[in-house]
Amino acid sequence: MLAEAANQEKNLESLRVAIAEKEAPLKVAQTRLSSRSQRPNVELCHDPAQIRLLEEVKELANHVE
Repeated sequence: MLAEAANQEKNLESLRVAIAEKEAPLKVAQTRLSSRSQRPNVELCHDPAQIRLLEEVKELANHVE
């Protein structure tokens, strides 16, 4: 029983670390999206880079939740 509790605590700590490791890349991707959304009209488009950034933010946000 004690070993199982210790194992669960270890798993929780691993999850906390994994989430923390995803927070910085998520913030970077969100900042890039924000910067791209402030572009002038001609440059404000859904190009492959924009689409990939949106996918990256979704993917990272799902990992953090």
